[in-house]
Amino acid sequence: LEEAEETSSPSTQTSLLKVVRQTALKCLVLLFANAPDFNWLPYIGAIDKEIISPRLENLPIETAQGISIILRLFSTWSASSTLVLFLGCNDRILLKIAQCLGPPKSKDEVKLFALNIINSIVKLGKEDSSVNGQVKEELLAPNMDHFLIEIGGVLKGQQDLSKDLLEACVETVSQLAPCVSTSSQAWNLVNISVFLLDQPSRRVNPKTKS
Repeated sequence: LEEAEETSSPSTQTSLLKVVRQTALKCLVLLFANAPDFNWLPYIGAIDKEIISPRLENLPIETAQGISIILRLFSTWSASSTLVLFLGCNDRILLKIAQCLGPPKSKDEVKLFALNIINSIVKLGKEDSSVNGQVKEELLAPNMDHFLIEIGGVLKGQQDLSKDLLEACVETVSQLAPCVSTSSQAWNLVNISVFLLDQPSRRVNPKTKS
């Protein structure tokens, strides 16, 4: 009996550690959501090193079948003018959020959630606030090509695209358009626009094209 308990112990401990880790991450997201004005800056380096960086590389794959708690953390940051710049604490964060649109078998809810994060950032970049310039310069400008390329990939790569996802992609592109500032960004934007205009009305209706 003791041998059996010892054999099962490692897997049991692993399961418990996973539960503890997920619970701690959920608490962290709640803390950010309920106390955005707290001085989080001294802790962001540790949060990036211990929580974000180890999970970024596989984020698009690991969150493909459901919205991960890390993605929810990014969403919380993107919705607050006092937290949004934390998305720049690691220059791979927005790249990986964009890449969550890429896996063909990712659920629509994940892709819609990622698009909503991008839209939230764009919204804060357009608002008359103390951070709108930094949002444009530090978050949007360096990642605009990533956003447009991944959204273009969704539009071109999924023949059975749902109406909600199609409309969300088009809406996000229209919100990003005024922020385009380089020739490569303009090319990616035009590429998407031409593709949409070339689609038959049964797939992309005239209202969406306009």
